[in-house]
Amino acid sequence: MNENLISIIIPTLNCGNTLPKTINTLLSQSIKNIEIVIIDNNSTDNTENIIYNFQKEYNNIKYIKNNNNNGPGIARNTGILNSKGNYICFLDSDDWIDLYAFEIVLDTFNKNPNCDLIIWGIKNEFNNLYSTNVRLSYKNLNKITKDTAMGLLCNSWSLDIKYIFEDAEFSFKAISQSNEIILLPNLYTHYYQREQSIIHSFSQKYIDDAFDLFKNLEKYVSDFPQYYEDFCSMIEKVTKTLFNIMFERIINVEEQKKYTTYYFEKLLQFTTLKEIINYLDIDRIKKIIINN
Repeated sequence: MNENLISIIIPTLNCGNTLPKTINTLLSQSIKNIEIVIIDNNSTDNTENIIYNFQKEYNNIKYIKNNNNNGPGIARNTGILNSKGNYICFLDSDDWIDLYAFEIVLDTFNKNPNCDLIIWGIKNEFNNLYSTNVRLSYKNLNKITKDTAMGLLCNSWSLDIKYIFEDAEFSFKAISQSNEIILLPNLYTHYYQREQSIIHSFSQKYIDDAFDLFKNLEKYVSDFPQYYEDFCSMIEKVTKTLFNIMFERIINVEEQKKYTTYYFEKLLQFTTLKEIINYLDIDRIKKIIINN
């Protein structure tokens, strides 16, 4: 491992229109001791040619191609295994990051040797500068414990700050293994809102992916039972997100019923009604059943 090297892992899939901006903002960072690790999930557009052209000019870009589309989670894991840096950052192939980000992050790590994980804000980006809006930000630099961070990730606790994570499984595991987490102010990842993204569409695959997450975390929590309640809260959080997307994006009532039935069939295969009732406190059950 290179002590001060930062590895940025980027899964790609048919992102030829957006990847150049992402790579250029990384190459333009105020510190240059970074490696860009791109894992492509068998793109069929010009993504590969774009990567090759950048590699001709820059020697800090590593390219790995998967012959199948195994999803961004597996691609990120592949990136971790092929990274040389002591620090790792995930970035999507259509997003970008503030130009002083890694200088600030590295300085923060050096000043806080017990810190294992740093989180910063997110801005939603659309098609022009004037449509930008802040999705998540932190007012001040703040050190928090891993138990607090886990509560924020899973919505187990009610606090005035939030976490937003793309990869819930990795985040859950990373937080559970961290000593100290730092929230950074005035720093942003710019999250591009595409029409093809999950917030603009819905399919059965999203439900299947959710239950893959639940199964993987269930195995993990068996070795860390102190996080069982957080795990249950994560299931609730993901469920709410799925149904919010579904009811927002699907108008047809019969289609809504189809996906709702499919979800609850999967849920009752995964757990029991007794376990669900035990998780929900009686006041919440009363609010669901009785209209007060």
